[in-house]
Amino acid sequence: MLSLSLSVYSYTGGAHGLTIIQSLTFDVTTGKLVELKDLFEPNSQYVKILSEIIDKKIAEWEVPVLEEFKEIRMDQYFYLADHNYCYLFSSL
Repeated sequence: MLSLSLSVYSYTGGAHGLTIIQSLTFDVTTGKLVELKDLFEPNSQYVKILSEIIDKKIAEWEVPVLEEFKEIRMDQYFYLADHNYCYLFSSL
C-alpha cells in the first residue's frame, strides 16, 4: 500500500486562511485506488466499530471538536502511516 496526502493552503484575505487535506491510498501491486471499505470484509460493521474507537479516543484525549462526533462516512478519507490508519475530517 502507498498513501499520498495533498495539502493545499490558500489565503484570500480575512482573519484566517483555508487548508484542505486530501489523501489517496493505492495498492502498489495493482495500481488501483483503495477505498476504506476495501480494507474490511464485505458486510462488516467497520463504520460502527471504527466510529466507536474514534469517539472513545476523542473523549480519552480530550480533543476539542466544533460539533459532536457521530460516525465516520463509508467513504471517509484516510491514509496509512507506519502501522496505523489515519482518518481525515473536514468541515467542507
